[in-house]
Amino acid sequence: MLMERQKGARQSPKNIDTRSSTPRKLDGGGNFTDYSFDRFYRDEEENPNMLVSGFVDGHLVYIIEFPFACPAFLEKLENQLKKWERKLVEGRQTRGQFLRSAYFNYKDYINCSGLRIVYLLPKAKLEKFKEYIAPGFYQFLLEKSERREGQNGS
Repeated sequence: MLMERQKGARQSPKNIDTRSSTPRKLDGGGNFTDYSFDRFYRDEEENPNMLVSGFVDGHLVYIIEFPFACPAFLEKLENQLKKWERKLVEGRQTRGQFLRSAYFNYKDYINCSGLRIVYLLPKAKLEKFKEYIAPGFYQFLLEKSERREGQNGS
């Protein structure tokens, strides 16, 4: 097993099926379903580690870890919650009302000081999946892979 799940960690795996007529691209993203400000504040206080992973046809490409309290990440989630809240009657949430999906991608945590690459394919294997990875995210992964290979080779 590559890693042991940490208590309180939030996992967000994503798999791309290349047989799909319109395969999506990995973008380092994930989402929270049925999200609310109550849950947001609890997560902010507990600051769990986020584990974001990407697969292509079931083959693991990366696992990235970062703290929930990363400022840009918090801002992204909070902005989505505020936008949803404005649509509520008198701006108040009632029981059973949630933001159906709070989405994020690599741009929302890429500069987080606590970001850690848990697993990443070597450059040669990563290049085989390039067409299934969003361009900016691919560049980020490629640079991380090259840096890791440089450190291991010296």
